[in-house]
Amino acid sequence: MKSSKGFTLIELLIVVAIIALIATLAMPNIREAMQKGKQTATIADMKTIGEAIIQYDLEYDTYPKASATSLEVLRPLLEPRYLTELKAKDRWRHDFVYEGGVDAFTLLSYGKDGIPNGPLQGIITDFNHDIRYVSGRFKTKP
Repeated sequence: MKSSKGFTLIELLIVVAIIALIATLAMPNIREAMQKGKQTATIADMKTIGEAIIQYDLEYDTYPKASATSLEVLRPLLEPRYLTELKAKDRWRHDFVYEGGVDAFTLLSYGKDGIPNGPLQGIITDFNHDIRYVSGRFKTKP
């Protein structure tokens, strides 16, 4: 009788095939979880920025005025008094969009694709849909 130490080539190939199959099945779930994490972090960033804008309003009795622009225009108004660091991009690396007037403001993330789309209010179901934060409340969110 011959005693063998180690694995045969067939046994190793079967183990590698099983691991590859499990990885293939898990990839869509991993991608979905990564996008959900980016979406959740973007919502948290928007809430933090929105609260800083509201604090600005409490002090000056007006929201910063701007029309469909990047948050970079708000940096000198909000840093460092209301925010330590203003994050001007969402977690997909697209610019947040800000529109503000005397009585209201809107903060937008255009989602994963960076293109304006989706409902104007309610629950969104797609990572490409816009996230809207209007004067202290989310109008669209997951």
